[in-house]
Formats: sequence, C-alpha cells, structure tokens
Amino acid sequence: MVRLSHKTIRNKIAEQNWTQEAVAEALNISDRHIRNLCKRDTNAYIALCYNLSKLFGTTIEELLEIGEADK
Repeated sequence: MVRLSHKTIRNKIAEQNWTQEAVAEALNISDRHIRNLCKRDTNAYIALCYNLSKLFGTTIEELLEIGEADK
C-alpha cells in the first residue's frame, strides 16, 4: 500500500505558513481536495505527488506512507 500521508501534508503546509486555499490554488486543484488530503491518507496519484513535492521542495518519498496492503 502506498498512500499520501495526511500528517505530512498538514505539516508541510504549516511549516511553510500556507493556507490550504493557497496550496490548492498553486496546484490548480479544489480547496476540498486539499482539505481531504489533510484529513486522511489517500491513494497516491503520481502527478499529484510530483506537484506536491515540487511545491514543498521535498521528495515524493517523504510525502508517502508505505505499508502492508489492506486485507
């Protein structure tokens, strides 16, 4: 299982003193999508992972949570 980590996304937004709305605008996605990313782990779409990593100045791997597959 590979998912975007909601905790890491929230922390990156806070570290950079951004609002969820500013991140959504920078990524050209909805505010609701960012709110969902900040509330729970979600499937990792490579394009979104790439864009988030560039925006936060980090690696894709740092944004991910990797674990056992759900049964």
